[in-house]
Amino acid sequence: MSHTNLISKACLLLLFSIGRYGLLEAAKPYIADDVNAGAKPKDSLPCIYRWGYPPQYLFQMCKLAPRYGFKLISVGGCYVKDSVGTAANANNDTVRCKLDETNGPGWHQKWLEESIALHQLEEEIGLAVYKMTFAKELNARMREEGNGLHCRIWNEPVNNIYEVSVEGYDVKTPDSHWMHFYSVFVKVVKPGYVTFDEYEGEQYTAAVVEIIRIENNKYQLW
Repeated sequence: MSHTNLISKACLLLLFSIGRYGLLEAAKPYIADDVNAGAKPKDSLPCIYRWGYPPQYLFQMCKLAPRYGFKLISVGGCYVKDSVGTAANANNDTVRCKLDETNGPGWHQKWLEESIALHQLEEEIGLAVYKMTFAKELNARMREEGNGLHCRIWNEPVNNIYEVSVEGYDVKTPDSHWMHFYSVFVKVVKPGYVTFDEYEGEQYTAAVVEIIRIENNKYQLW
């Protein structure tokens, strides 16, 4: 059997496994429509599949992947069947070879570093929002029912201004719809950055952020 046929069968097996076991990242619209590798719509980008314990910055890895010409998709947790892993690895090897040609050497490490830095920045932006009076009051009310407030940044910044989606389960809705409560626009006055020390590991220098405005625009997300 030819190498091409093996790859084709592996990809078919992987697609079957995805349909059977479900996806993590693909379930939500992580990337804005205008965020991609610059050449193709994001829906036509090749996929790299992953599994295992998710890093804290997985959300940001998914957001930044289209900049490098691919989508990052989870096919399982800490364990997947051997057949799924074999199919995923065959696909990933092919895609990575193409990405090496497109992005040049070192793109993978750069993508990881940017994802870590973006995670840290978005955490700081979220903390700035959590400190606001409306967020404290809403979070306290939601926690009484065992839920909490969540801050997500779905889109790319415009002129260093990030739109923060303040989300969570609606405490007034019996069937617990996930709601968007507020949009908070936060400007990054001074970006943070990540450095890697041989002995200390990852070191992050904090960013300086400023709240620009708040929009009360409640609606159901899902």
